[in-house]
Amino acid sequence: MRVSLGLLKEYITLTEQGVSRLAARNWSVNEKGQLTKRFALKSHSDIGLMSYEITKVADKLRHHPEMNIKYRFVTIFLRTNDVQQITKTDEELADLIDGIYQEMNHSEKKRDK
Repeated sequence: MRVSLGLLKEYITLTEQGVSRLAARNWSVNEKGQLTKRFALKSHSDIGLMSYEITKVADKLRHHPEMNIKYRFVTIFLRTNDVQQITKTDEELADLIDGIYQEMNHSEKKRDK
């Protein structure tokens, strides 16, 4: 059976080193075995925009997070459901989500000046 490298990459489980790297940026693993993090911005509109940006990169990766939006907060949950584990693809998406947040948070600070 042949497996494309893209699919194979998706199913490589995250190493302890990867988990530690993400934990240093406030990602944690919840009781359901999902990588999770809560983000806050100044307004519900900003959270909506951040969620939209996340869906754009998730579509490119073909890997979609669970998102829980409450007012000016969004909580992200990542896990590769096909294997019921946190994988390298989840780590890659977490990195991209952190980048989106930093960019949006930086933009907010510029608007406040």
